[in-house]
Amino acid sequence: NREKCVGCYTCVLSCPYGAIMPSAEGAMQKCELCLKTKEGVPQCVKHCPNGAIVYEER
Repeated sequence: NREKCVGCYTCVLSCPYGAIMPSAEGAMQKCELCLKTKEGVPQCVKHCPNGAIVYEER
């Protein structure tokens, strides 16, 4: 959810692949290459303090 993203870069720092990059507007762009955590979600989802990144089936 781009509206919840505050550009804190926590997801960038937690991404084991260095695959998340900011867009021109400052919000992070999604990536689908992440390993899942023990909880079953990618690192960026687990660590996003604002709940701006979600991992769910479409």
